[in-house]
Amino acid sequence: MSAHTLYRWAAVALVVSGISLATGLLLHPTPPYGSHVATTHWAVAHLFWWIGGLAGMAGISGLYLRQRADVGIIGFIGSSLAVIGLALISSAMFFEAFIAPSIAARAPELFEDFPAGGGWEGFLAGVVASGMLYGLGFLLFAIAMLRAHTMPRWAVVLAVLGGIPFAVNFLIPRPLAFLAVVVQGFGLVGLGYALWKGPVLAPDASYDVA
Repeated sequence: MSAHTLYRWAAVALVVSGISLATGLLLHPTPPYGSHVATTHWAVAHLFWWIGGLAGMAGISGLYLRQRADVGIIGFIGSSLAVIGLALISSAMFFEAFIAPSIAARAPELFEDFPAGGGWEGFLAGVVASGMLYGLGFLLFAIAMLRAHTMPRWAVVLAVLGGIPFAVNFLIPRPLAFLAVVVQGFGLVGLGYALWKGPVLAPDASYDVA
């Protein structure tokens, strides 16, 4: 696969991630969650989040590779933390989409206080930590991109302004969480479009794309 093709697949992944994450939140049930875990509604919402996380990992990796000569060590650390955070979040979303509904259908009492109580405190702490890791990583990556002038500023700003609150969306009011994921979605789509077309290079930057 040529570098050009790789970057275009990464661009598509960023667009898919932005749309899937927004769709997942739109479909997500409102609290309390215990009575919803066994439903198809719950599974589909987390399926979109799982897809969004996987696509985001691929998209951010490609986004870093396309700019690696310009974003430096901060870009490397930030993108790596963001990808690790998304990997952990995706693991949690896999559980919630494919495993939790089956368990809840057979033992609904286990999910009466999900995810903040009833023994799920460790799971919630892990999801919060994963979201914070993603948010911190993407913030560092965004700073590196803004300093390097390799991507449209508006897309970087929207992606990070929406991505940080969305990473802990279940801890903030739902309207704010939905606004955050829409803002993030526009930012990721903008980054994907810029990556597809080719990033805005700094005056002294150059790339050899196969």
